[in-house]
Amino acid sequence: MEHPLYDNVSCGSIPSQARQEWREGVTTRAWSPERTVKPHERPARKGRDSLSCKVTCRSADKEPRDNTTDQTLNVNPQDVISASAWDIKQAACSVTISGLEQIQNSGPEQIIDLIDARMDVAESSLNNLISTGVYSDGTGTGGLQVTGLQAIIANSPSTGTVGGINRGNYNFWRNQTYDFSASAGASASASNIQVGFNTLWASCTRGRDTPDLVVLDNVFWGFYLASLQTNQRFAGDSELANLGFTTIKYMNADVVLDGGVGGDAPTNHAYFVNSKFLFFRPYRERNFVALGDERMSTNQDAVVRLIGWAGNMTCSGAQYQGVAIE
Repeated sequence: MEHPLYDNVSCGSIPSQARQEWREGVTTRAWSPERTVKPHERPARKGRDSLSCKVTCRSADKEPRDNTTDQTLNVNPQDVISASAWDIKQAACSVTISGLEQIQNSGPEQIIDLIDARMDVAESSLNNLISTGVYSDGTGTGGLQVTGLQAIIANSPSTGTVGGINRGNYNFWRNQTYDFSASAGASASASNIQVGFNTLWASCTRGRDTPDLVVLDNVFWGFYLASLQTNQRFAGDSELANLGFTTIKYMNADVVLDGGVGGDAPTNHAYFVNSKFLFFRPYRERNFVALGDERMSTNQDAVVRLIGWAGNMTCSGAQYQGVAIE
């Protein structure tokens, strides 16, 4: 006799194992992991139907994960950012034209626009003033000078306050140095300059953060070029001998001479600069612009114009900057 619960179940031509066993009077049967899955039965999926699934499964269809070992996360406040403060410095250059000069250079007799020409000269003068400040220690002109490389990338980085942070108290705010006299036991020369540069480069490097600009004075520039003589290339005619480089490089950094005529780089210095952490920040509304209109002198026949600049150099990672000295 068919069991009424199975009367309406259509199983096709293959009866289920449970139904067959009921017909045969089997009331209980042993379960075995080795039990063969019948062709018409859905195979068990690991993680959902199998008994090996743990209660910590991420989802029904993914591998189970044992989560019996709990870890405590550190949620204490982390001091990962320090703030530096930099004063805004100002510079200005004046252009004065007397009434007589205006008369002599006006009308059909005018040869050049005198005030525009003098404004160009004033801008160049202001440029030179800022360039000098870029290499300064910021103490010139009563402390009004730009905070320059001699302050940010100092010869003695363990003393002084830069950007409002005392370098004597914080190692992370000290730049790297290489003193040829102390470290190499001799003055810098073509024979040892690359050894010094290699040592300084390594001390300024952290992972992918490396110097990308090397600024040299006349002396160190000469030593570095002389050290490259072994890399000379001769293309047919000896008169065409050259270093073989379109741009002088050290590692992946551009090597720049800032000596020459009127250069401001201090003597016997090589600055290894990581521009990711060093910034020249002019104030956007006073970046070599005319200040106001023409101004009449109160006690003489003359017109005065002013061109001005404001801003400073700043640094966010002193430990990635370096200087070689002797």
